[in-house]
Amino acid sequence: YNLVFLGVTYLVPVTAMAICYTLMGRELWGSRTIGELTQRQTESIKSKRK
Repeated sequence: YNLVFLGVTYLVPVTAMAICYTLMGRELWGSRTIGELTQRQTESIKSKRK
């Protein structure tokens, strides 16, 4: 009974939070920052300067 109670009240929520934080971290870390130029924008600026 104690192990089931521990699993339901502690292990399941902690595991769910760890999964959610991992997914959010991967999404945020892999995305570009606001205002960062893409490769296409950089090439467009270079071609306009010529």
